[in-house]
Amino acid sequence: MKKLIKKLLREEFEAYKEPPIKDKKNDMTFVEVNDEWSPLYKFLENIFGDKYKDAANSFMFMNGLKIFNKKILYYYKHGITRKGVMLDDNGIPFDIEYGERYRYKNPEARGGYETEREIKSLDEIPYELAFKKIYGELGKHLAKFDKFKGDEYFASYSEFKNNRDEILKKLGYNVKTINNKTNLDL
Repeated sequence: MKKLIKKLLREEFEAYKEPPIKDKKNDMTFVEVNDEWSPLYKFLENIFGDKYKDAANSFMFMNGLKIFNKKILYYYKHGITRKGVMLDDNGIPFDIEYGERYRYKNPEARGGYETEREIKSLDEIPYELAFKKIYGELGKHLAKFDKFKGDEYFASYSEFKNNRDEILKKLGYNVKTINNKTNLDL
């Protein structure tokens, strides 16, 4: 049983290393990396000024999309609220609404399947709306943590997780954290 679980975990892990799926219908391609984080920095600088890098510590880079072979949009997710924002190269926020997703067999595609998505709309949105979408529920998530009061927007995700895990341990929960340094040998 342990060998089977180990094999499944490795397969799951390896699946994330494979090439991204290309959406033929809308010519949308997943972009693998964005090393600079400059779109997020530009977005947050408009909101927080000089403290934009402190605010960026709460975000994860999820992926990028090259749409219609023209505009690249980068998707970042806030680690605490789990809300995301889609930004262009200049840090301008966009709202993307997808239509139906189609999945069909293709032996040449990753995993033997291909996925197509319809884009219903792609609109630039005001910074204020993007801010509200990301941070609107932040207070709810940090209410039990005195440490972050008055500094909520600059709480790093790792600090949040550490504080959350400590509270759970004090309540008697057995807390296990999986990260890129975790040994998956079972």
